[in-house]
Amino acid sequence: MRLPWFTWAMTYTAASVLAMGLSGCAIPRLVDTEVSTFKAPSTQPQLVNATLYWLEQLPSQNADADRRVAAMAALSLSGVGLQASPSRQSAHLLVTLTTSRTQQNHAPFEDPPRTGFWFGTAGSGISFQFFEPASNWYQRQLHWVFRSPTGVVLQDIKASHDGRWSDDDTVWQAMLNASLSDFPNAPSERRTIKTDIPR
Repeated sequence: MRLPWFTWAMTYTAASVLAMGLSGCAIPRLVDTEVSTFKAPSTQPQLVNATLYWLEQLPSQNADADRRVAAMAALSLSGVGLQASPSRQSAHLLVTLTTSRTQQNHAPFEDPPRTGFWFGTAGSGISFQFFEPASNWYQRQLHWVFRSPTGVVLQDIKASHDGRWSDDDTVWQAMLNASLSDFPNAPSERRTIKTDIPR
């Protein structure tokens, strides 16, 4: 028996939405990190030859979240050949991470993002549109400061990323890794480092 076109359209729409949802789960997310590196040329050899570091901790950095940051920083630093040391005769590092959250509200008269389908014949049809609900938007910034054991600033790195992903640790790890790309000889000009992370 042949199904009415309306029933067929509804079935096709449901299948299409389900397919989009399933395919979205397999697509990696992109974290595009804006990175700027600032160097002190006369002291650069001290950083190039460094293999150990001592991570500074401010009096306010004593919560569980700060300990997670220290662990993530250690993982990224090990990727560029730097290992933690209890000795203050090593290079001194300070890393700070900040997140601000805003909400993006969408209303029909503001032309919000939407997807839709249309089915029908030349004379009649039916349209389906799906408006995206309000969503959180996260602005993340991180700052590395590398100092000599005597306190001279050797290099500092600033990085930022704006996006809707709420899983802080995963995004921060991608940003920390991106900010140390080509360390310690990264170019001075501002650049964008793109990283895929799993959903």
